[in-house]
Amino acid sequence: MIEKPGEWRNETDIPLILKKYGTDSNSLYFMPFILEDIADSYYRKNDYASALKFLNYISVNYSGFERSSDILTKISLCSDDLRKGVISDAAVKV
Repeated sequence: MIEKPGEWRNETDIPLILKKYGTDSNSLYFMPFILEDIADSYYRKNDYASALKFLNYISVNYSGFERSSDILTKISLCSDDLRKGVISDAAVKV
């Protein structure tokens, strides 16, 4: 884990993460992995809304990410947990 889960509160903090860890071309490859780890930490804390913000950011900005199908699955899980009883759009994509 890179940072404590509570340090990143919303999607406006994501550029700060990119600035802090994305300083060279090689580290940009790892950025979606870092963001996914942060989302996972929120999910484990049952903070599905925060996890969903990070996962959606990955889905939109890193469409070629090698774990994109896993990201869609996690988006589905977070969305379903937030809505209880409704199948999310991400679940349909998976």
